Amino acid sequence: MIATGMMRCYSQLVKLREFDDLPATISVEHAARLLSIGRASAYRAAHTGQLPTIKFGRRLLVPTARLAAMLGATNSHGLDAHGFDGDGQP
Repeated sequence: MIATGMMRCYSQLVKLREFDDLPATISVEHAARLLSIGRASAYRAAHTGQLPTIKFGRRLLVPTARLAAMLGATNSHGLDAHGFDGDGQP
């Protein structure tokens, strides 16, 4: 299981620009590599709802925007994944 504290710690390291180069969705395995967790842990997190996923046919995909938002990732301008600053202002 992904610990909330680990997510908060990791979110401080993640920059939104790292997600800019990714497609709109990524595999659970790719998300696991980004989070530095194992494949099995990522699938458990997806199953419990800790990792945001969408089902497309038989594939389980992770929306990169939701992953970035969940991690609290910001870009170099200090904006979050939705284009807002820390005070919720655009």
